[in-house]
Amino acid sequence: MPRSDVEDPIRRRRFLMPTVILVLLLSFVGFSIYLQERHEEGVSRARGDWELSFASLPGWFPEGFVGQLAALRDIPRGVPLHGSHWRDQVQAAIASNPWVAEVEWIRRTGDEISFQAKFVRPVVAVEGRQGFYLCDSRGGVIDLQRGDELSSRWRVPTYRPERGLLEEATLGEPLGSLEFDELLRLVNVLWDAGIYGRWADQLARLSTRREGGQDRLWVLEVEDGPDLDWGRAPGSQGVVALSDDKKIAHLHRTLRYLPELRDVPQVRLWDATGPLVGVQR
Repeated sequence: MPRSDVEDPIRRRRFLMPTVILVLLLSFVGFSIYLQERHEEGVSRARGDWELSFASLPGWFPEGFVGQLAALRDIPRGVPLHGSHWRDQVQAAIASNPWVAEVEWIRRTGDEISFQAKFVRPVVAVEGRQGFYLCDSRGGVIDLQRGDELSSRWRVPTYRPERGLLEEATLGEPLGSLEFDELLRLVNVLWDAGIYGRWADQLARLSTRREGGQDRLWVLEVEDGPDLDWGRAPGSQGVVALSDDKKIAHLHRTLRYLPELRDVPQVRLWDATGPLVGVQR
């Protein structure tokens, strides 16, 4: 069994928590959604057919995409809006939505309910048979964007699992395997370093290859440019040729020179002491 397969869970949590917390804090964006009740005189319990009006979604949210936010229409079902605990019940229902990280406030004016919350930012999209599963920095599945092409507005990399397209995933739950654990460790390091904030259009895809049939090595694929060979995932117990910080520095330098590297097949990020361009490891 490869050494990375027996990683100590306590050590792994100690490695992951600072990165996860930092990325989450940077990823949440305030937004407001208004639920407009189609009021029927004498009815104290909502019918669950409210209209949604998105007041201020983040700029990276694709226009027209609703996904799991549509589930907010069902919030009024079973909630007695004239009861004493309606606010707590509405808040619990809103907080259960995978897009919502934290509910900041809820207000009701007449037949209108508004709330403001912190919004979860996807960091990677995993390719599946039904489309692209948008995942947060903890690996939880936020939503599914159907179709063959991921909207460029998300500004996140895509990843196709080693065994092919993901059959299905449960929204709100982590994908949960060593492969996806490594994926999340890598994308969190890249987001933390500001790589996708600046270079999302160029670094559109992540992939893997195997060395000696055992070690999983990660590759950053570039649009109209060389593959950027990262090597083993951050936090791996196997031998790592270069630290993550030095790989990030090498990556920044390489991205600045991308126009001059269009005809180069590969750049070895794990070999910053050698030539910038090299053959496969």
